[in-house]
Amino acid sequence: MTRGRAKRAAVRPASWPLVALLLALLPATSRADGAATPRTLSLADARRLAAERNWALAAARSGVQQAEGLRVQAGAWPNPVALASAGKLNLTPPGPSGSSSDTALGVTQLLELGSKRSARIRAAAAGLAASQAQLAMTRVAQDAAVVKAYAVAVAAAETARVGRDSAQTLERAAAIAEVRFSAGGISAAERDQTRVAAGRFAADVRSAEAAAVQARIALQTLLGEPVPDGAVTLSDDLASLLRLAAAGAPAAPQATALESRGDVRAARAAAEQARAQADLQRAQRVPDLSLSAQYERDLPDNPNTLGFGVSITLPIFDRNQGAIAAAQAASQQAASEAARVRAQANAEVAAARAALAAALDRHRSYVEELLPRAEAASRTVAFSYEKGLASLLELLEAERSLNEVRLAAVDSQADAVGAAADLAAACGETLP
Repeated sequence: MTRGRAKRAAVRPASWPLVALLLALLPATSRADGAATPRTLSLADARRLAAERNWALAAARSGVQQAEGLRVQAGAWPNPVALASAGKLNLTPPGPSGSSSDTALGVTQLLELGSKRSARIRAAAAGLAASQAQLAMTRVAQDAAVVKAYAVAVAAAETARVGRDSAQTLERAAAIAEVRFSAGGISAAERDQTRVAAGRFAADVRSAEAAAVQARIALQTLLGEPVPDGAVTLSDDLASLLRLAAAGAPAAPQATALESRGDVRAARAAAEQARAQADLQRAQRVPDLSLSAQYERDLPDNPNTLGFGVSITLPIFDRNQGAIAAAQAASQQAASEAARVRAQANAEVAAARAALAAALDRHRSYVEELLPRAEAASRTVAFSYEKGLASLLELLEAERSLNEVRLAAVDSQADAVGAAADLAAACGETLP
């Protein structure tokens, strides 16, 4: 072994822990797509990852690609038809006049009449516009879903934290009860009730922690995570999310906002596509022309000749009446659907505005009024219980009331964030 190899062999064992540490600090990556969810996740990161990897968005993008292919195909001209034939070939020795044969080369081209091609292009272009609008609506809806899922996951973690605080308070109360029981100040039944209450709060904490993991798994699923496991830390808190919600209410007038909604645009494009299809079916009544040209070599009498022809379908038995009636009915149905979607969008915007206002008022009421009062009452009763001036029932009731108000305040924050996301989506927008 050379000196360099010996030196490398001596250094290698000491360097492995450092290499392992560096690998552990690297961001997690997925071997499936090369971009797994980071272990620490902000709302901005979550929205960016969803825009890149969400399954519904991927399907909507494929729909746009399909519609683009149909649009390109709709503008294609009919292919010409080539003809080659050979006849009167000699199977026996030729006669006195020599060999005889008849060969022909020809081409036929279909000419569409009645603006069929333009109607077909209009229909395909409208279909592409509908797919693009649907993609925009899917992007808005998925962004709102990610914001709401993130808020729910943060709220679930906060719920577990509130439960742990309440459980710790009751653990201290149980310790005080043990001291008072030893001093003969309370009965064994009262001491045991305190222990039972503390145990119930601890059990609720475990349930809340499991719910928080489930909420993070649901968020990772929206982000297109191949193997969601809930092992992610959310870096944004409810306060920052609430500021986003308060600043994110769309300011545009409702009528203007509706014009940018993807489903409204998609329904409008679908109605235009149905009108173009109806025009196409009416154009099908006009027969198409087929022009042909042929070169023929007929030996021995007519060595070189040219021929031309025109053919047309006679619309005697089939004038496309059934297809025209069906297309007209489909056009009327699409127009009615566009009107219904627009009315539904108006209703959703109005309902979302009311829901956001109510959610913000509810949160303000909890934070500014109910929560301070419940905290003050809990502190007073806990101090009185410690001094023997309050009963166990009063202590448990105060702690239960404070816990309920805290959880309701957390829920009101998450509800406000979700309502803001719903309003933005209802207006065809996303939060800042």
